[in-house]
Amino acid sequence: MGRMVRGKVRRYSTEEGWGIIDSPDTPGGCVIQSPTVIDDPQLLTEGGSVEFQWQPLVNGKNDFRYYATSVSTVGSRPSFAGASWTIDPTVSPDDRMAAFWCEADDTDPLRMRIQMDQLLFIAAYSDARAVFERASLEDFLGDESAAVPLYEASLTGGLDTDRENQARIQLASSLRNVGRLHDALQVLQDFEFSNDYASARDAFAALIRWDLGEGSRALKTALQAAEPALGRYRRAIKAYAVELSDDERK
Repeated sequence: MGRMVRGKVRRYSTEEGWGIIDSPDTPGGCVIQSPTVIDDPQLLTEGGSVEFQWQPLVNGKNDFRYYATSVSTVGSRPSFAGASWTIDPTVSPDDRMAAFWCEADDTDPLRMRIQMDQLLFIAAYSDARAVFERASLEDFLGDESAAVPLYEASLTGGLDTDRENQARIQLASSLRNVGRLHDALQVLQDFEFSNDYASARDAFAALIRWDLGEGSRALKTALQAAEPALGRYRRAIKAYAVELSDDERK
């Protein structure tokens, strides 16, 4: 966490819940996100002097490179309201990350990016894991173009088996959404997925094949994805799926 420095509030909106502090220590501006860093946002008035601590903001939007981790008016006690869940030493990094995703809100992307930076700063994950989490966030926020290279970097960096399964499925989905259909299908075909992810792989492959105009193959793949839940009808559906393949060859 950066040292306590002084600055002035450039702007702050209680309705939007965020603002900017100007300081020589944070050129270009430091993002304030409440209630993450201050108990009473009403104390933040434009032109007012504040003391704050900051961290670098990775992948920040609008060219902001810093975010405030605590803010107080000059002479008052710093507040960490709303951020304590990210620094509670009794909570494991994975539990913090799970809580983050449970509370994820795609209508507030700035807050989510700031909180992700806080989580990753504290967690000390491997580079591959950290990049995977950032990719997942950009994907969740609907910025698949940003997510794709991050997913690819995480796979190159070396993920554990479970997250490699997740990363490949999520990468394929993002590639599909940006129109790279053949690349998306290749990502799913070049890896032996664990049983827990086989149905998800087949479901996404079916969507991709449908987009490619391969209707019968898409349906067959979708039926494969549904197979674990078919119970006593598994044999019949499997036979019908074979018929779809025969029709395609005619």
